Amino acid sequence: MQYWLYGVHLMTPEEILKENNIDYIIRGKDLIISCLNPQHEDIHPSMHVNKETGISHCFSCKHTLNLFTRFNKVLNTLTLKQSSILEKIRKIKPEILNKPIDYQPFIEEYRNISAATFKKFDAFTSEKEFEGRVVVPITNFKNNIVGFIGRYKHSKLDPKYFIQPAMIDLPLFPSAININSDTLIIVEGIFDLLYLYDNEIYNVITGFGLVAPNKKDKFNVKLHERFMPYKIAGIIKIIILYDGDKAGRKAADKLREGLEDFIFVDIINLPDDIDPNDMSSKQIEVLKEKLNESSSSNKN
Repeated sequence: MQYWLYGVHLMTPEEILKENNIDYIIRGKDLIISCLNPQHEDIHPSMHVNKETGISHCFSCKHTLNLFTRFNKVLNTLTLKQSSILEKIRKIKPEILNKPIDYQPFIEEYRNISAATFKKFDAFTSEKEFEGRVVVPITNFKNNIVGFIGRYKHSKLDPKYFIQPAMIDLPLFPSAININSDTLIIVEGIFDLLYLYDNEIYNVITGFGLVAPNKKDKFNVKLHERFMPYKIAGIIKIIILYDGDKAGRKAADKLREGLEDFIFVDIINLPDDIDPNDMSSKQIEVLKEKLNESSSSNKN
């Protein structure tokens, strides 16, 4: 049986071994092969490869690796088991949200972001459900609203941001992009995204403070899943542009560590206490120059 995701054939660990002419023995849930550690001359095959995940461990030299990464199958880090789960999820009708009945389009300049950009992202206000906040609907690949994020317009009350539904794990946003670049910028917050977009930097998404997943996801497969659609769409490099503070830099480093075996990653460190939403026009121009250089180098 073959599995597909977004039109891409998901190879199994067994298919990878066959493609690379590596002999194996099937033993339960494992494929037994000679160790792939170049420093281990494995006369008696002692590396066990999980038939679903591709995670491989040599019980002789203790070497561990991910078969998909080892053979540069980064587009296929979704395993058969995960693909099956995703197919089941697709059959379940997602919860579709609607704007409040009393919503009013937000079409004015705010925080150095033009009314046109707020209109582009369908921002609105609602006194009943989001009193005093500017709200941006968060949509998925089908352009269905899956959540809302609102920010106080005139006060600094906590929490500054309000997310609805409360416990939702917001997706990378925008989920679908239409750009002529192979480089993608990821920022922490929604207003960072809006500000860069307003300054004609369109290859930008927000991860809402996304960092690498916990240690239980040893090979960052779940993190890679989130970026998979962008890579399939032609993105080959991610630039992390997080806030210029200790927390932002730490999160950026962790995210790079989680993505660097999946896609090219770079970090642009902002000056202390500067967020993307605070960048000056000169800093924006410097960023555009770096983006142009990055795009040119990717093509060479």
